[in-house]
Amino acid sequence: MDKEIQVYGYEVTCHEVTMKRFIKLTDKEDKTILNVPMEMFAVRTFFRCLYEANDPKSFPAHKMFIDVIKLFDGKFTKIVIDELHEGVFLATLHLVKKNGREITARAEADDALALAFRAPCDVYIKESVIDTANNDPRHRVKWYDPEDENALSTVRAATHEELRLYPSDELTQLMEIASNIEDYDLAAKLKKALQSKL
Repeated sequence: MDKEIQVYGYEVTCHEVTMKRFIKLTDKEDKTILNVPMEMFAVRTFFRCLYEANDPKSFPAHKMFIDVIKLFDGKFTKIVIDELHEGVFLATLHLVKKNGREITARAEADDALALAFRAPCDVYIKESVIDTANNDPRHRVKWYDPEDENALSTVRAATHEELRLYPSDELTQLMEIASNIEDYDLAAKLKKALQSKL
């Protein structure tokens, strides 16, 4: 059985090296369960939806969707992040109408979370999604894009001591990228930093 893990807390934060935004989802003990990447343009929309910030130039589609659901006497019961496809987290939105009829819809996880926290309703993550994100390199959400010169130049410029502060899994991921793009000097530098952590 694919257990659903409940989310108790969230924080929109920024990766220290790549500067990419993500939503950190935590459990009852405030331990990180999952990091859901966000596009930069989505961060502003996320907060405007959450706090009903007024902007005469635009209107959050998330809030509009919630208003439409309410108009038809519907409400969110829960949102479940249940799939990781090619680095993108997907979620199922569970809704119920006044007559008791249940409806589901699909969305990318960051959009679904904006709706969940605004509604509000409970958020869950399938255990299989957590396992896949953590353990399967084919579907691992990569903070470092080999084509993103800005991210990789930061890593190349880092000192040995700075690299030792990186989590071991990120150093391993960076070593794979460095080998794939045949930057063997960087791969050796990363390997040395990783070995010094073990």
